[in-house]
Amino acid sequence: MAGNVWVRGVIMRLKSLFLVASAIVAGPAMAANLVTNGGFEADNTGFTSTYRYVAATGDTMRDEGTYTVGTNAANYHSSWASVGAVEGSKFFIANGSPTSDAPAWQQTLTGLTVGFTYRFSAYATNVCCNASFGGPNVTPIIIAVGTGGVPTQITTVTEGTVGTTGLWRNISGTFVATATSTQLSIFTDTAAASGNDFGLDAISVTAVPEPATWAMMIGGFGLIGAASRRRRSSVVFA
Repeated sequence: MAGNVWVRGVIMRLKSLFLVASAIVAGPAMAANLVTNGGFEADNTGFTSTYRYVAATGDTMRDEGTYTVGTNAANYHSSWASVGAVEGSKFFIANGSPTSDAPAWQQTLTGLTVGFTYRFSAYATNVCCNASFGGPNVTPIIIAVGTGGVPTQITTVTEGTVGTTGLWRNISGTFVATATSTQLSIFTDTAAASGNDFGLDAISVTAVPEPATWAMMIGGFGLIGAASRRRRSSVVFA
């Protein structure tokens, strides 16, 4: 009888430790993507832009400083290559502005924890141009910045990295939250008109686990393992 009580106590402790470990894994430090519609499957929603929006219908993306959300760049400009989304079916497609400090994409992030580190990630590609295009092919330099009053650069994609037409490249970097909300912006730093055309997709911001969080999680699973071994060695079958 006493053995059964002890076993039940061990099981309850194991359940408690498991719940604690699960909470650690699912806690704020392992939060989901804070960016709304980062994959653009909800079309032109959840973000702002200094570019002018053009509906994704026909050969309509001729003007610099315009953007659309669509499925294939070639559908919206006769000189663009056939480029699809990196995930899902839709992505952000821009005819780059010759004004280098004009944000192509912006969104205010909320729910940040001051002092926490967050990872920014996105994919960028060059959509210019198809074989018939005779003009210059300017590689866009994509810059991601977080703003908390004064813009702070997170990361820069250097010239040539997004140069291959249709090849998606990952942009990533980290920043430390100084407020509970911040504005995230993506720029093209190429002050050129012809050939400055690009796509964005799979934009995300997620919390980076703190070292203490990892230690707690590992320690919790270690306690679960130790208690489980003790239970196996202590239970006697009559």
